[in-house]
Amino acid sequence: MKLSAKNIGIVLIDDDLEDRMFFEEALQELNAEHNYRRFQCCHEALIYLTTPEAVIPDILLLNLNLPSVDGKAFLKTIRAIDKFAPVPIAIYATSSTDQDKHETFTDGANIYITKPRDYYHLRETLKKVIKLQWQYQYLNLNIHTFMVSL
Repeated sequence: MKLSAKNIGIVLIDDDLEDRMFFEEALQELNAEHNYRRFQCCHEALIYLTTPEAVIPDILLLNLNLPSVDGKAFLKTIRAIDKFAPVPIAIYATSSTDQDKHETFTDGANIYITKPRDYYHLRETLKKVIKLQWQYQYLNLNIHTFMVSL
């Protein structure tokens, strides 16, 4: 994984246009070189990600409440595809219920991010996630280290 501040492949799956725009603005403000792709539904993302020319992302951020296929179902689907086994998947959702956290942790998500309440916290959260040393994060991953908070 090359998750440093340079050349980061990021995929965001979120149906909320405003949230996608804020995410993109915050990402640009961090001045990180990135290959950023955004999708408004899981179906679009899966079509792209499973094409031979698709670039495997360094991190995939996934909203839970999506139309047609929800984020939990997509998480199970993507984790069943071998080439995505090493890809860190961050749940990026407004929900912060214990049930959602436990289910997504069990189904293979690497980190759970409750959508920040404002732009500043979004930018700081993205900075923290981008700089995370994912190879070490796996060593100590448990339900208590699963949440990102500021």
